[in-house]
Amino acid sequence: MKREKLNKTLEQLTEDDFDGLMFFNSDKNGDISIEPFTYVDPGVKVEPGAMGNIYDIIIFRLPNEEGKKWIREDRFEAVLVHPVTYMKRMIHEGWLGILGKKTSTSDDFIDDVEEQIRNSFEKLGLNHE
Repeated sequence: MKREKLNKTLEQLTEDDFDGLMFFNSDKNGDISIEPFTYVDPGVKVEPGAMGNIYDIIIFRLPNEEGKKWIREDRFEAVLVHPVTYMKRMIHEGWLGILGKKTSTSDDFIDDVEEQIRNSFEKLGLNHE
């Protein structure tokens, strides 16, 4: 997605529209695909922090042309005041990943996504740095 279209898409998203956001490269041109999602089994939302909802976050970078390694920060939780702004900043800094609202059932979903990411990278011959 081109930057101007990306910004317009992001401006239209509100936290009530999704349980989480995935942001990935959609093609070899480096265009970004943003996919809001809702949990099939949303469970019970974990009590939010004083500033916002608690999110499970996985972020990673794809390798540059020089290497065959991908970088993944350890998965972590954070209270996000505005998850769309957070994601926008991460994209600007070259990170890709997923943000998912923390609920009583979200761990299984996030675990599955993390495993799918790892398996996809292994199929492409990429190793964790």
